[in-house]
Amino acid sequence: MTATATAPQQTTGWGQTAEKAFENNGFGGAGEFDFDTDGVDTTKVSNETTFLVDKPGKYHMTVQATEHFETVNKDNGEQLSPHVNLALTVVHSVEGQSPEGAVLFVRLTVAGKGGGQREDWQVAQTLNLLKGLGLVVEQGGKLIDPSNGTTKLDWKTWASRAHGMQVVADVKMSKPDANRLDPRTQQPYPARAELPFGRGLYQVNDPKVKDVPKSAAALALIGMTAAAPADTKAETKATTSRASTPAANAPPAPSPAPAVAQAPAAPVAPATAPGPLPGADLDDLDI
Repeated sequence: MTATATAPQQTTGWGQTAEKAFENNGFGGAGEFDFDTDGVDTTKVSNETTFLVDKPGKYHMTVQATEHFETVNKDNGEQLSPHVNLALTVVHSVEGQSPEGAVLFVRLTVAGKGGGQREDWQVAQTLNLLKGLGLVVEQGGKLIDPSNGTTKLDWKTWASRAHGMQVVADVKMSKPDANRLDPRTQQPYPARAELPFGRGLYQVNDPKVKDVPKSAAALALIGMTAAAPADTKAETKATTSRASTPAANAPPAPSPAPAVAQAPAAPVAPATAPGPLPGADLDDLDI
C-alpha cells in the first residue's frame, strides 16, 4: 500500500523537507526500511562530540551549568577567575543557522583572577546574563536576587538554578580584530559567535521571543507548547538528557551535571565595555 505525504513544505532538523522525511521513514519509500539521505543538509551532520555555534541567529537552547570556583590552576599555578560556565546547546535550528547540538559557551563571573576584584566589563556582562536567565530582576531601580529578595546575589546557587533551563539566545558574530591577539595562539582573534556584553539572552517564555521557532519536543518536557511554528518530530536523541525539567523552565536538580566539553580558557574582554546596569553595585557580587 502506498502512503501519500500531506505534510507542508518545511525543513526538518536534518535539512530534508517534511515530505522527503515522510518518504524516507519506510512507509513511502521503495523498501520497508529505506534510509535515504537525499536532501539532507550535510552541515547539520557531524561526528564531533562538541562543535560550536558559528552562525548568527535566534536559537532555542538548553542550559548546562558547571561550577569552576578554583582561584589557582593546580597544574601550572596560573591565577583563575572563579565562574559558572554555561554551555548553551541548540535544540532547534532553522535554515542558515548552526545545527542542533551546536554549543555556545558563556560564563557568569564570580570574582576576578585569583579571587580578586572583578573588572567592570565582567560585572556588566554577568549581570546582563543573570537578568536574561531571570536570576536577577529589577525592582524599584535595583537589581534583586529573587531567591532572597535582596541585592546580595546568591552566586553559590547560580549553577543549580540555571542548569536545565531553556532559553532563546540572540547570537551575533564578532568582527576579527587584527590588533588584539589571542594569548594562547598569538594570532588575531577570529570572528566568533557571542552574546555581546552578555546581552541577547531570554527566558523561553519571554514575550519578546514568542515568534522564535522552538522545539515542540523540548518545550513539552517543561510543560509548555510552542506558540510559533516549531519542530514537531521526536527529538529524544539529545533533548531528553539535556532538558529534563519538571516545571516550566525550572532546573531539574540542585546539583549541576559534569561539563560536556572544555570551554574556552577565558572570555575576551569587549573593546568597549558598558557600565553596570542601573542599580547594580560591584559589591552585590560579594564572595
